[in-house]
Amino acid sequence: MSRLSPQSEHATKYGLTVKATGAADSATGTVGINDALSVSRADYIASELNKRGLPSDRITKTGEGGISDYVPTEANRHSKVELFFDKLEKTEIHP
Repeated sequence: MSRLSPQSEHATKYGLTVKATGAADSATGTVGINDALSVSRADYIASELNKRGLPSDRITKTGEGGISDYVPTEANRHSKVELFFDKLEKTEIHP
């Protein structure tokens, strides 16, 4: 989980929002189990980011359920963190 510290620090420093996504592989488990597992993974990542100082109102959590996007199958069992700007400021450039 040490990889989350820099992400939390950057999000806090630059006013970014974070999306924590969890997934499970569709090859095992039921739809209900995979949905719950993916949400649990996202919740865990969000709580770890919060422990590292990122306010919970800057974190969105998403569970993808069971997926089959990656090979090998085990690669579908994951969580990911994405950082986003809240909005882009209009910047004028003068010559």
